[in-house]
Amino acid sequence: MGFLNAVMQRVRKVAGSDKAVGLRISADDYLTEQAGGLGVEGLTRVASEACSTGYLDYLTHSAGARSAHYARSIANYYGESGALLPLTDSLKKVSAGLPVIAVGKILTPTHAEEILQSGRADLVAMTRAQIADPDMVGKYMSGSEGRIRPCVGANTGCVDRMSASLPITCFHNPEVGREVTHAELIPAKFLS
Repeated sequence: MGFLNAVMQRVRKVAGSDKAVGLRISADDYLTEQAGGLGVEGLTRVASEACSTGYLDYLTHSAGARSAHYARSIANYYGESGALLPLTDSLKKVSAGLPVIAVGKILTPTHAEEILQSGRADLVAMTRAQIADPDMVGKYMSGSEGRIRPCVGANTGCVDRMSASLPITCFHNPEVGREVTHAELIPAKFLS
């Protein structure tokens, strides 16, 4: 805890009180104790201690500790939507009133609303869903949820390419990674 505490203290000092400082912690390292893992219980204790320092404004999480855990922590189309919510629940219990951000294949605004309304989280991260459709929130708010271009969890364009230090792309959003070359799409003129 000493190193983490020193880092949080320094970041808070540099950021000042007018900027938000958060902590993203692996809420389950998927490691055995023999392999040096802390498990959910140990990492929840670390999160609890971090939240009680007064240096943080919010808490979020991931899962896993090694690249071999990537597929489990960033679920593809076979993975369950919201599979990391039990980890969010464990952090919410020890967050000392700090807002907790839910993560992990939360793909629809309806699912996000359910999470918020149930009190399981205070905010919801929907990165891949918003890569697939950056206008998702606007469509949802205007009652056009059926027009949302869904994330299918393919992970080949976003997660896999990011892991290889390549620009991201998306199966369902051809403009991703090509924003400069596709900055303004001009509709074709029809000849009469």
